[in-house]
Amino acid sequence: NEAGSGKSYAGNQVIGFNFEAVTEGVSVESAATSEWVVDQISIDKNGLQRFGDTEDFFANRYQAEIDATNSINLADGSQLTWGEWSSGDNGSFILSSGGEVIENVIPEFRYMIGQATAIMPTTGQATFTPSVGYMQNITGDISVNFLNRNVAINNLGFSLEQFQFSGLNGGATYSENGSGFFKGNYSSGICAGCSAFSPAASVFTGNFIGNEADGLLYSTIMQTGEEGTKAGVHAFTR
Repeated sequence: NEAGSGKSYAGNQVIGFNFEAVTEGVSVESAATSEWVVDQISIDKNGLQRFGDTEDFFANRYQAEIDATNSINLADGSQLTWGEWSSGDNGSFILSSGGEVIENVIPEFRYMIGQATAIMPTTGQATFTPSVGYMQNITGDISVNFLNRNVAINNLGFSLEQFQFSGLNGGATYSENGSGFFKGNYSSGICAGCSAFSPAASVFTGNFIGNEADGLLYSTIMQTGEEGTKAGVHAFTR
């Protein structure tokens, strides 16, 4: 290999995250998953230090406090880790989108990170069930057909704060590139505690992790009505 080419062979990482900001008195929570190359991520002894692209989304821990990170091993032996940044006396993290600093962020940033699947399977099917993360009381599963690249959300249910979502179904086709990013809207579902829940306006995303797509990171943003949006990120494994 040519000198300096090592980064070309380093494994990409998938990061899922969520945070909350307040806009005109309304809570707006955001969540997403995405694949990043090695140059776009920095990790130190305390965990994730920064990631992203300054022209797109960028997150930097700076002097924010770090809640203890946790990890599990996937079937291929790679690790899935997760943790939180918390603003405190020592300083705060900074988030930006499109080069503009995101204002009025609640002082907590949650993230999950795992090795991106480099080559997606092209045959077979698999069912992914909830593993670890930041969504509570999860039920249901996600089924994937690797031949036609279809993803199906099957009767998913979970809690985000005081809101309880159930009967969520939806579908998407994942990308042929990289770790199979997918994005879609729910076709059905209900919410206990929401003033005007809209499944069709609520969004989910995902990327696969592990050598053989052993798991996936899943994010969702739920449109609750007057309460604003509620969001979360979670890992699913085969």
